Amino acid sequence: MSQSTAGTLAVTCPCGGHTLSLAPDKPPPGARAAFTCPACGQRRTFTRTAGGVAFDDDASPPAPQQPVPTPAPARPVAKAAPLPAPTPVPPGAALVMTALPYLPDGPDGPYAPWLRALAEVFPAPGWHVLPASPDARQIEADVRFHRPALVLVADPASVGHDARAQALLAAVAALPGRVREALTVAVVGAFATGDPLAAFGLGADVVLAVADTADAAARLEAAHGATMAKPSYFRAEQG
Repeated sequence: MSQSTAGTLAVTCPCGGHTLSLAPDKPPPGARAAFTCPACGQRRTFTRTAGGVAFDDDASPPAPQQPVPTPAPARPVAKAAPLPAPTPVPPGAALVMTALPYLPDGPDGPYAPWLRALAEVFPAPGWHVLPASPDARQIEADVRFHRPALVLVADPASVGHDARAQALLAAVAALPGRVREALTVAVVGAFATGDPLAAFGLGADVVLAVADTADAAARLEAAHGATMAKPSYFRAEQG
């Protein structure tokens, strides 16, 4: 941009932030000159013409640089506390883990027959019955390390005051498929024996009616036998 006033030529930088005055004959028409604009910092080159000046380019002034935000420091990832040591069990014994409610029901309580059935079907010393710990982390450690062959729990919905059953079912559900398929999960509660919807909802292999204890031992034995007889989903078929 240029404008003649009183024999001088006012030349304005394309950025609009600075104007300089040129003498009528300096530079002469057809000559080129340059200046550095103190406003935008750009080096501007122009040619003197009969009517003013023509800049070599009409570049717009550079956009002001936006400050680059400093990334927030990464939050340290909290490491989960290590699991406790597994509960000691007799060496070489297959394991049954139980989570039946703590009730002072004595030998005639609703869950006592199921414990007696366990002792009948899975006797020591070949088997060991391990009651689930009140500590969910201890339950997780015992399930991961011991890999029980059978888990017997009461329906968590019927024993809301006792979180052991839910913790034990959750620990079993977190096992790798190859380990989980060899484990029998039986849940006793106020539902019909073998109810498929109840079993699916609990992640159980079988559900058993808690009040139907006449053949408790036989039903536990049949449930475990059915698991043992199922083909593996993770073992490649031999050709």
